[in-house]
Amino acid sequence: MAQDRVDSRVSGHHLTLTAWDRGWATEDDSGVWLIAHLGWFPPARIDVVETDERIVISLYVRWPTSKPGERIAVRALGRTASFKVPLARPVAGRALVDGATGAPPRDWEQPDDVRSSPSVIPVGAEFEYDEVASRPWLPGPEPGSALSQ
Repeated sequence: MAQDRVDSRVSGHHLTLTAWDRGWATEDDSGVWLIAHLGWFPPARIDVVETDERIVISLYVRWPTSKPGERIAVRALGRTASFKVPLARPVAGRALVDGATGAPPRDWEQPDDVRSSPSVIPVGAEFEYDEVASRPWLPGPEPGSALSQ
């Protein structure tokens, strides 16, 4: 299993291992489509370990790091992300395993709209979701609004 928490390159933050929900081979078998129901914080790293029998995918999100005894308030927001994880070799029938749970994804029918905004996510290095995705993680306030001040 993957580490539960790793240091972030962003000061004052750490990466936390998070479960993903669904996964299946891409049409050309060169990667895996993932769907993850995440909260306020976007995905920031994906690690992949491939063997002949299985593919373990570990998803991390970036959290602010608190001091001992300090509490951090987080907005209650849910966001579903779908993205393509490239692999070193074809899926070829190997089992998919979530690195956070050690279990395979739940059976689920592939949705038609998952390819509507495909994002190919880099593997093995921390990234900024807004830089690699086809749309921002969270929409920002309208320019000139009180929230943008």
